[in-house]
Amino acid sequence: MLALSLCVTLASCGEKHIMTIGSTEIGYDEYRYYLLNNKRDSFNSAETLTEEQIEELKSLTEENAKYSAAIEALAEKYGAELTDEDNAQVEAYIAAYKAEECYNNEESYESSLESYYMTEELFKELQKDTLLVYRTMDKMVEAGAIVADDAVIDSLIVSDELLCIKEIYLSYPSEETKEYVHNRAVEAYTAIMNGGDFTEIMRKYSSYNEAEMSPEHGYYTTEYEMPEYIWQAAVTLADGEVSEIIESPYGYHIVMRCEKDTAYMEEIREDITDRYISAMYTKALYETIESLEVEYTSYGNRLKIETIS
Repeated sequence: MLALSLCVTLASCGEKHIMTIGSTEIGYDEYRYYLLNNKRDSFNSAETLTEEQIEELKSLTEENAKYSAAIEALAEKYGAELTDEDNAQVEAYIAAYKAEECYNNEESYESSLESYYMTEELFKELQKDTLLVYRTMDKMVEAGAIVADDAVIDSLIVSDELLCIKEIYLSYPSEETKEYVHNRAVEAYTAIMNGGDFTEIMRKYSSYNEAEMSPEHGYYTTEYEMPEYIWQAAVTLADGEVSEIIESPYGYHIVMRCEKDTAYMEEIREDITDRYISAMYTKALYETIESLEVEYTSYGNRLKIETIS
């Protein structure tokens, strides 16, 4: 739950505001959180960046902030709020994290938070807003903004809006390993093209564990659950066809589109419904992001991001 992929609204944190997005103010602590995680993930925390890299880093951080502001905007639009039970759950999670991950050692806890470039207040707000997403989805269903009744799910199951895929994913943790991992991807792809069984080759080469691979039935997914490069590759395939090797910022991917199993889809119908609701929320979130404008404060305009550490 600490990962950057859980972008959340943390506008109440930090005394100095860097920017305003819609009605949301983005504070220094939140901005630093996004920026330094992006710097580590995209530039290996390099001390010196080119002008082009600085602009890219600024753009990535701005996108994170817009995502965060969109979460808040959707929650406000549909009147979503956390319950007392939600707040208690956050406190319990933090207490468990301290006990299990940091052995109730305050120094260890602070060190762990700083490794993700966050303060304790940021950590708490991050957990709260993760739950706020679910409360917003509930409100959107209540309001009819998301419809996921039997008729909708019946239509989804037989349409190309729900695909079954299997994926071989080979990650490379650093540039030094990229060539080796690419060669492994070529080996896997060649074996498939020579008639090898996709599932067995997936088990041999993929960085995913067995559960993540879904080797028996494949993974049933909608457009907004998958990275765009995976979805675009899969949707153009016929059942049983395999994509070429796809390179992403995270590694190499080989995708097979599978024939959908009607009986199995009925078994997991509740899961398909939940993921459809999540996908429709994500679609609304992206539309909200597109509508938001960013305005930097005078402080934000003066701030040199290469000095943030």
